[in-house]
Order: sequence, then structure tokens, then C-alpha cells
Amino acid sequence: MEPGDALLEWLGGLGQEEVDDLVARRPDVTLTSKPRDLGDLARRLMHPYGVVGAFVGLPQPGRDLIEAAMGLGSGLDLDRLAEFLEPAGNDAPTHRRVVQSWWEHARSAALCWGAGRRLYVNPGLYETIGSPLWLGRPASMLAEAVTVPVLQRAMRGWADRAVQVPSRRPEVIAAVCAYLAEPDHVRRIVARAPEPVLAWITGHADSVAHLIRTVPAISFHEAPEEEEFEPSHFDRATYLAGRRALDWLTENGLILSESTYSRSATHIPAEVTRAMLPPTLRAPFRVHPPMPVTTPVDPGQAESAAAASVSDFLAAVMATLESVARTPLTQLKAGGVGARELARLAKAAAVEPTEARMAVELGYRIGLFDVTADGSIGTAPRFEQWRRLEPAERAAELLHQWFHVDVATSVDSDRGRPLPALTRQGPGWLPNPALLLDTLAGLDRDVAVVSAEEVFALAAWGSGEYERPRGDAEVTWAEAHRLGALAHRRLSRIGRALSEHRSEDIPDLLAALTDMLPAIEAHILFGSDLTVVVPGSPAAGVVDLLDAMATREARGAASTWRISADTIRGALDAGHDVDTLLEDLAALSDKPLPQAVTYLLHDVGRRYGHLEVQPAGAVLVSEDEALLAEVAATRSLHALGLRQVAPTVLAAAAPRHEVLAKLRSAGFLPRELDEHGQPAVRLSRSAVTDG
Repeated sequence: MEPGDALLEWLGGLGQEEVDDLVARRPDVTLTSKPRDLGDLARRLMHPYGVVGAFVGLPQPGRDLIEAAMGLGSGLDLDRLAEFLEPAGNDAPTHRRVVQSWWEHARSAALCWGAGRRLYVNPGLYETIGSPLWLGRPASMLAEAVTVPVLQRAMRGWADRAVQVPSRRPEVIAAVCAYLAEPDHVRRIVARAPEPVLAWITGHADSVAHLIRTVPAISFHEAPEEEEFEPSHFDRATYLAGRRALDWLTENGLILSESTYSRSATHIPAEVTRAMLPPTLRAPFRVHPPMPVTTPVDPGQAESAAAASVSDFLAAVMATLESVARTPLTQLKAGGVGARELARLAKAAAVEPTEARMAVELGYRIGLFDVTADGSIGTAPRFEQWRRLEPAERAAELLHQWFHVDVATSVDSDRGRPLPALTRQGPGWLPNPALLLDTLAGLDRDVAVVSAEEVFALAAWGSGEYERPRGDAEVTWAEAHRLGALAHRRLSRIGRALSEHRSEDIPDLLAALTDMLPAIEAHILFGSDLTVVVPGSPAAGVVDLLDAMATREARGAASTWRISADTIRGALDAGHDVDTLLEDLAALSDKPLPQAVTYLLHDVGRRYGHLEVQPAGAVLVSEDEALLAEVAATRSLHALGLRQVAPTVLAAAAPRHEVLAKLRSAGFLPRELDEHGQPAVRLSRSAVTDG
């Protein structure tokens, strides 16, 4: 019976409620429309797209069981499957019950089914898992690409009187599969092979057995790393021996080849490889979750550390975004913000480069940035409203975005190649904070895990969707600690609230952040060393004032700025005046301003502007004051931007060559001087004529 026919027979025996449950487990079958009938439902259930999604969603024991069943190939039944899997209990009956339980779990998603004692694996799985359990494809699939005469010739070559050679293709394929499904048949054929052929196929089976023992079965196998091939390693004798072995195995029906002329289309059926494996070898069957190693931790200390982390991160984000508001980011020609621009931003905001990158990525995704007319990236109008929200509200929006993030916000390179921010480029994997927090939420609240890799291993056991590439665990782990979702390797109140609620409106998260973050503070304190301290989350107006006239030195539970002559000069350059600055500072302080602050501002204000620097593209000098007055009054020269800076000196805004040209055009006879005040002599090559 074909797998599709067996599936129809199984579906026909289900009640309507059971069919509805099956469709609920496989939403892919109703993605475009409802199935018309059981035949249409069966075809959709075998489509590779939905099959692979259902497979990777299985817990580890279910995936192990399905891969082992795929490796067994033809002649699959529950007893043979239970015998092939590692024991899941202390006795055979317990082991068989566990195997049957996981088989039924996989069957509930139509990944397998049965007809009588015969079991079938969903054919759609072979479209994605090319070599389940390293054994290769079953004979039933390989035989579909082989002509009937070739299959019949193979059967006759087995020289077994019990073998009847049918004439119709379906019966031929069924007979080939049934024969190869018996390991004794395969071993009997191999026993008469020449010694080189026997050595070759035994070595092949040993290699597969080694992979099964040492490389854990996974959803999508990757070949183990091998030494890079070099011409000096080529052994012609070994190559020819392998070709002769393949030829012998093909002629004797143990290899089903699609082509008589090319060995590139040669495949060893899974049944043949399995028959040559050691009888004691068992397929992995990991029925027990790999629990992470834990250690006790003080919850109070962990929550305090989480509060400090989220407070520091929010302050860093605010400093970064406020810096972008003052100086927009320059985009790369290919799009995104490059490493050099991010480094400049981090330096300007006095934050770590990783914090600057995360702030830019998260800020962009919550709508705080706009692209300006010149192509640079600046803050959007919403930013001014957002920065005036309560600290808990701002932090909650950032954390919610990080929890559902679709980019690795802190990763700045991939295989040594720099990754710009604000692009869809990434390291080939997506971070999964939800996976990390959800897995930790299932552990005891008063323990800390030792290794991030063990947390992801536990998550991968629960679902193949969570098999993480190397490096992902450390990145997500570090980000979670930076944002306060984890602290001291333990889930915090913040992380638990994110895990338990998926919507943006998270009352528990807001409550936790309100308790952890300092309130908005609009009052300032002065230190004796010209420092200004805001003991809390500084209000937007306080930040604007202090950023304009001081340098920020610290942020977090308290923010600190330092006033200096240079910072006051910068404020005056930006258009502020001393009296207004003093009034604004006095309005934020409950006490009179320190004498040192008042003196510094007055001193800088008194000395500021006595020396002025004006732009000039050229300078006109003449002892004839009347001539300079005439030049300045000539209407055709007004475009030069002439202004008199001394009785004998005119400054021009236009460049020197333009000034010379217009003066000469107006009838004046200027002489050009070089930077040393000497006549600029320009020599030209004389024309040479042919004699």
C-alpha cells in the first residue's frame, strides 16, 4: 500500500472531532482555503512546507522517533522501531509504551500513520531531511527514479528462488522494497562480495555508525567538517576501488542508480546501510529534557542588579537619541548607519558603542526616527512627546520591542564583515529573547543558571524551532542582562512580565519598571567642583539645559554634568546668554547658586566676543583709501560681499579668483599676491612653431 492510500484509510477512520483536532494542529492545510474533501486534505497534509513546520515543532523525542522511522525505511512496524531506538525505560514493555506514546503524538500532526501493523512516515519529510539519521533515503523513494528493467535485473541478480519478479512497475517497486527491508537478505548478498567490495561497504557502514553515535540527530543535518581536499591527498587506487565497489553493488541490486552512465546519481538505500550497522547500535531517543545546572541566588540582590541595569540602559538610550536630535546620522550609500558613524555617535553621547547601536535599532523600530530631506536620519516629531513620558513607560516600550525583535540589535559583524545598523542584513539567524525568557520562566525562581548554552539546549529539546546557531545564546544572554530582563543569571521581574504577557499593554511590566526606575526629577544639586547632579531620571528640560552648557559624566540612578569654561563658551556659541543661563539654573535649584558657578559664567561672559573671527575668501589691500571706497561703492562688485574692516583693507566673501575676475571686468587693475604677500607670478609656456 502506498503512503497516500494508507493516509486516506487512516483519515477515513477518524471522527469529525478528530479531524478538526488534526486541522488545528496543522494550520498550514487551511492557509489558502478549506480542503474540499479527504483526498484534498491528504494531499495538503503531505506538502513539504507544512510537514517540515510540524516536524520542527515536535519536542526532541518526537523528532528522534520520526528520524529513526525514516531511517528504517521499508517494512516499518512499531516493534522494529522500538528495537532500533535507545531504551526509554528500565524494561522492554515500558520502552515500547513510551515509543507508542510519541508515535501517537507525531501521528496527531499527520507526520506518520498506520494501516494494520504497517507504519508509514509522511513522504513530505524526505523533501527537507535528505539523509535522516545519516542513513540516506529509503528504497521506496530511490526506486521511483529507476527503470523497471533495471529493477527486474537487480532482483534476478539476487539469485534467490523465493524472489518472484513481477512485471508491473508498482509491484516491482513493492517487491524490491520488501526484499531490502529484511537485513538478512542484504547481508546474504554482501557475503558473496569480493574482499575489496566488502571492505568498502563495511567502512561506509562504520562511518555512518560513528556519526549516529557522536553527532546528535537534528532536524536538518549538516555534514561534519572535513579536512580541505588537496590534490596531494588523492589516491588513485582508493578511488578505483570505490568505483569498482559501487559498480558491484549496483549490479547486485544493493544500489539503486538513476543512470547507468553516471555514479553521481548513485544512492545507497537506507535499508542496505542499516543492515550493515552493528546489531547493538541504537538510534538516539532523548526522552528526558537536558536540565541546566543551577545555583542558589539571592532574589533581592538580583532584583537590585536588574534595576541598576535597566536604569543605566534607559539613560544610555536617552543620551543617544538626544544626541541624534542635535546631530542627525549620516547614512551609507547602500543604506543603514555604518560603524564609523555609530562610533561618532557613541563618543558624542558618552555611551558604549553597543549601547548606541541598540538605541538606534530599537528607537527606529518604535518610530522615533525620520529620514530628512538630505537623506540623513534624525529624530521624528514623536520623539519630543516620547522623551517626556514617565521613565517606566519609555523603558516598557523599548523592552517590548526588544522582546519581539527581528534583528540582532547588538551584533556589529558577521564572519568578520561589519554590519551596518538599520538594515535587514544580519548574521543569518534571528535573536529570540522570548525563547530565553520563556525557558527560564519554567525554572525555580530562586536559582541562577550557569550556562546560556544549557538554557537553549533545554529550549531546543522542547521544540526544533529553537535550535540555535553558535554564538546566538551568548548574544541574547548579554542583551537580556543589559536590559535588566536577567540579573545574576536569573530571570528578573522584568523578564518574567515579558514572558507571561505578549501584548504591548503589560501592567506587570509597568509596575516592575515603576518600582525599579527613579522618578522624573526637575531639581538639580551642585557639587563643590562645578558638578551638577540630578538624583533621579532628569526631566527633558533639565537635560536640554545641562547638555547645552555642561558635559555629562555619569548616568543611571543619578546623572552628573560638569560645567567648565569650554562648555559655557559652547553654550554662548549656540546663542545662549549668561543671564538667561543663570536664571534657568536658579529656577531648578532650591538653594542659591554656588559662587563658583556664578563667577565662572560671568567671567566667561565678560571675555566672550572681544575677538571676532569673520569669514573671508579674499582680502583687498590699498594705501589709497579713496580707491577702496570706490571699489566698495561699485554696484557690479556687490556680489563679492565686500566689507571694510580697516581704512586700507576690504574683506571679500567670494574666493580670490572670482574677486580678481570681477575687479578686472569693472576696469580695475588689481595685482595678485601670494600667501607671503609677494606678487604671484604665473609663467606660461611659449608657443613653439614648426620651422
